[in-house]
Amino acid sequence: MVERKRSEQALIQVIQEAFINGVSTRKVERLAKALGIEDMSASQVSEITRGLDEQVEEFRSRALEVLKAERQQESHTVRIYAGTACEGCLLRENCTTASQRTLNVDSREPLCEQMREKLRTDRGREIYMKRQGIVEAGHGDDQHNKGWQQHLLRGKAKAALEFMLVRIGSNLSKIATHKPMELLALT
Repeated sequence: MVERKRSEQALIQVIQEAFINGVSTRKVERLAKALGIEDMSASQVSEITRGLDEQVEEFRSRALEVLKAERQQESHTVRIYAGTACEGCLLRENCTTASQRTLNVDSREPLCEQMREKLRTDRGREIYMKRQGIVEAGHGDDQHNKGWQQHLLRGKAKAALEFMLVRIGSNLSKIATHKPMELLALT
């Protein structure tokens, strides 16, 4: 009986470690099935890792005594804090190799957290999966292959026009790549 509890605890620790390292609950579910645990669902993985959220939040929100710098950007502020208790910390080697740990706190973090909460719902996951297939491929191509990083024009109408021009350029590029003879016939 003691051995089973140890193996269950070991499994829980593996699941928590995978979660901490960014492995999705679906992938952990598949990993458990590969290990011969057939009845492990993504919701059970979420339940096992739920307690970690409070621990991580407690760790992230612990007092960092010194405000080192503050950067004002176009739409937000980034505050850079420096840890003062790094010397005796047991987690220092996992945290930093520098003399002290720094932490960047973005003023948009509450908005990011709201979006994370939306994406954790079934409906949010469904919408996001559609977005990956529809938007991400073309947008990634624009950013990484064509160098378009952000809108240069401001305002909804101008930004929409700029985006439409980028898409037209991408579509013309596809036509030139895949149907060059038909394109030459038009001239």
